[in-house]
Parts: sequence; structure tokens; C-alpha cells
Amino acid sequence: MSAGSNDPTPSPRLAGYIFRELARFRGVFAQAMLWSIVFVVIPMQVPMLVGMLVNGLVGQPASFYGVLTFQGATTIFWFAIVGLVLVAVGYGASAYLQAASSQELGRIFAREQRKQLAHALNHSPLELHHRHGSGELLSRVITDADSTRTFVTQVFFSTVQNVLKVAYPVVLLVFLDPWVALSAVALLPIQWEVSRRLQQKLRVASRTARSSKGLLTQVVKEHLDGIETIQSSHAEETAFGIVARRADQLAADQIKVRRYTGLINGATWTLTSLGVALAWAIGGVQVLNGTLTIGALVAITAYVVLLDRPMQQFTTVVTAYQQGLVAFERIREILDAPTDLRDDPRLPPLRITAGHVEVRGVGFGYDSRRLFSHVDLDLLPGRLTAIVGGNGSGKSTLLKLIARLYDPAEGRILIDGQELRQVRLLSVRDQIATVPQNAVVFTGTIADNIRFGRAGASDADVERAARESGSLEFIRKLPLGFSTPVGSGARQLSGGEAQRLAIARALLRQPRILLLDEPNSALDDESEARLVHVLAGLKGRMTIVLVAHHLDQLLTVADEVISLDHGAVSDRTRPAPRTETPVRPLAISPLAAGVS
Repeated sequence: MSAGSNDPTPSPRLAGYIFRELARFRGVFAQAMLWSIVFVVIPMQVPMLVGMLVNGLVGQPASFYGVLTFQGATTIFWFAIVGLVLVAVGYGASAYLQAASSQELGRIFAREQRKQLAHALNHSPLELHHRHGSGELLSRVITDADSTRTFVTQVFFSTVQNVLKVAYPVVLLVFLDPWVALSAVALLPIQWEVSRRLQQKLRVASRTARSSKGLLTQVVKEHLDGIETIQSSHAEETAFGIVARRADQLAADQIKVRRYTGLINGATWTLTSLGVALAWAIGGVQVLNGTLTIGALVAITAYVVLLDRPMQQFTTVVTAYQQGLVAFERIREILDAPTDLRDDPRLPPLRITAGHVEVRGVGFGYDSRRLFSHVDLDLLPGRLTAIVGGNGSGKSTLLKLIARLYDPAEGRILIDGQELRQVRLLSVRDQIATVPQNAVVFTGTIADNIRFGRAGASDADVERAARESGSLEFIRKLPLGFSTPVGSGARQLSGGEAQRLAIARALLRQPRILLLDEPNSALDDESEARLVHVLAGLKGRMTIVLVAHHLDQLLTVADEVISLDHGAVSDRTRPAPRTETPVRPLAISPLAAGVS
């Protein structure tokens, strides 16, 4: 189904997905469906019982569905009263049970949609994240997933209930008086056609409003993340103007949704009220002519009201239905996103023995922009290679290609003679660690952050990684040490501390190849000196590749410096050899060695 489709019905593929997801919880679904049916059928007995009660009070005979016939006023009275009491008790119990079971199904359903989205986003290529933005993706995980819960509870079960609420009174009206039944349903085709046409417009408006909400979320998140830049640039009013325009657009789109909802509501109320008036007129004439009892007229008019009530409630169902379908479309857009980076279990694992990286004729670009073409590089094993160049020269992208966050558009990348596209993707990620330019600190403790890439690591392993990264010194100065909370709402680390913590996180995985993206960009001289000391201790134990605008102190530990300019290698230099203190080889786990 296309994003802008006017068809109010889900595509077969989308409908199949919804029913497959519901089938995963068939036990809860069956229970919720049973109690929904009971919840609808029980109160439908009230008009019949009230009609019997009226006939008994005026001295007329009464029957219950033509099966049980009563003559005495006292008998009719007490039968109707006991019946109404039983209906009240049954209705209350079924109301609780259907609400509890349907809400449980809705919560489980939404929870699984969120989990699927989170799993898909964690394994999606970076291109998808760059295309949609974090705010838009956040909207899909939170808002759209929640709309699927509403779809299940308000649409699926409400639709089934409304079908029963229409079918049951029609059957009873035919039983009581066919002419009144005909008058009650005469306007339904017109009502359905009017609603169908308005639904199409509501569908488009709902999707537009949902997209506007996602864009507003993205802009607000970007501004919150960049508040320091906004304030230091004295751009508060500019930022406010951008948010205000997005908010105004969202409000306008939501008003359009409400306008179509109101039109459906108004048309429904007008046509259903006309149907009720027509039924009363025909039934009243029959009472005056003596062909219909007063109790039967009371029952008939009550069933006509019950028949039209689902149509009056149809607006709420249609709104949730349209918003639910839009949410499912947006969720499936992420889950079905094509990617060339899917892991193929049939491929052999990458087995790194030395860590020799070869870049052969590689070309790559984003969208229509060509970043570089036919790049050839040899990154020698156990060496520290520095790659320098200006903005847009392709330095960081080259690291992403080596880590196989992207695949090259042309050419090959090999590690120890194995092309990355011909080995298991996860085996590549297991043995290559990347430290990004902006070191990420997750909410949790210091130990949680170091363990992030290897959840089962022991305390001794965490401490060793902290020591090798140069983090142990500042961690031991903290009051709670490794248990110190960091991240949002907790202690904030300096740029150098966060960088060393990110390196500790990478080293805990015992990688054979370590990639560092601008590790010194936010460091002062003292922090950069500590980083140099850390890298000097890691040389010879793994292949290290780092990119930087400038080397400064890092030049003292680099074995080779490669310069990139406009996507091409412009220079290669080898600094003079230096005497280094031998270091203990880094222990490599079987997993890191590519054994699986």
C-alpha cells in the first residue's frame, strides 16, 4: 500500500501481517473475543424484558422470543424483574472480563510491535537512520506502536461488537414486525456510502498528521541535543521559529482530521435519527390501529435505538481504524526496509589471524553524491595507521566501510584475504571495534557502559579494559567507582573521560582491529597525552586505524600517516621508527578469533 493511498481498506499484505500478529496470541485473543460477544448479547435482552413488563402492567399477554408465553400480570412482572436482575449481574461481569482481556491483548500486541521495531532499528543500515532521523524513528517506536494497541482494542473488537449490535436488533425487529425492521434499515446504505467517502479523506489526513507529528518530534529532539550550539549562537528565536512552524503545521493537520471526523459524526447522527423517527412513526400508527401492543412498540423502539447506536459510535471506530492502519504502514516501512547488510548464516565466519586490511578499488557515495572512487590502501597488521584529511574527504566513511556499517558501491575490502561481503556479518562486528567521534555514554553505571558490548563480562574483565584504556585512574577517584551512575540525569563525564570509557568498551570485546574516529577532536592537551599513552600500549597487539583532522601528539605513535583529499590518497608518510617498551600481548577469546 502506498503512503498516500486513498483506499480505506488495508492491503492484503498488511491485513495478513495484522492477523499473523494476532494469531501469536490466540489464547488471549479467543478469550477477549468470547467475552466481547457475551458483553454485547446480554444487554440486548433488556428491550424484550421491558416490553414484557409493560404488557404485564397493562394486562396484556407477553412472550419471551415466542418460546415462553405468559398470561398473568404477576407472573409476567416477576419473570421480567428477575430477568433484568440477571442481565444486570451478567452485564457487569462481562464488562469487566471483556475490558480486561481486550486491554491485555492490546498491551501485549503493542509491546511486541515495539520490540520488533527496536530490534529492526538496531540491525538496520545507517542509511535508514540518516534518512528518517532519530525523532521520526522515535515517533514510530512510541506513538505508532501505541496506535496498534488502540487498533486492536477499539477497532477490532469494536467492529465485531458493532456487527452484533446491528445484526441482533435486525433479527429481533423482523421477528416483532417486518415493516418496522425495513424502515429501520432503509437509510443504512446511504449512511455507509457517505461514511465511506469521508473515510478516504480522513485516511489521507491522518497520515499527514502523523508525519507532521514525527517531524515535530525530530526537530524538538535536534534542538534539545544542540541546545549549547543554539544558545552560544544566539539562535534561540530562530530555533523557536522552526519549532513553532512545525507545531502550527501539526495543529493544522490535526484540525483537518477532526473536521473530517466531525463530518462523519454529523452525517451519522442525522441519518440515524431520521431512521429512528421513521420507525417510531410506523410503529405508532400500528398501535393506534390496534395491530401492535404497547409492550411490543416499546421493545421495537428500543431495538431501533440499539440498531442505530453502533452507527453513531462508528466515528470513534473509523478514526482509530484510520490511525491504526497508518501506524501499521509506518511500522511495516521500517520492518520491510530493504538492506544489503543482512547476515547470511550460510557464509563462513571471518577468521582474523593477523589483522591485515586491504582496500581494493573501493568507491562509495551517499545518494547522488560521490564521496570517493577507486581507493587502494594497505593497512598493515599490528600497526597504527593514521588517516588525515579535510572535511568531506571520506575519512570517517572509510572506517564505516571497514567495520561493514556500509558496503562499498564498487571494489572490495579484505581482511587477511577474506572479502567482508563473503563472510558472516556478525563475525565482522565481533572482531572489529569502533570508537566514534562523539563518545556515547549510556544511562547506567560506569561498569554498565563498559559492559555494553559484552554483557556477560566479569568484573575482572571490566577492570582490565578500564586499565588498558587509561580509565581506571579517574574511575577510582569517583565515590562509587565502577558503580557510579552516568548518562542522562546522572554524573556527566568530561570529553576525555567519555572517550577513554568508549575505548574501554571497545577493548572489553578483545578486538583484533580497533577503529577510532577523530579520537582527539574534543580533547585538551593533557587528555590527548593520555590517549597517546593508551594507544602506545595497544600497538602491536591489534591493528589500529584512526582518522583525524590533525595529529599533533598522535603523530608520535603513528606507524604510517595516509592523507585523503577529495576521495583520493594524496600522500603516505612513515614517521621515523621509535624504540618502544614491549607490552604483553592482548589475550584473544575464541569468539574474537572468529571461532563459531
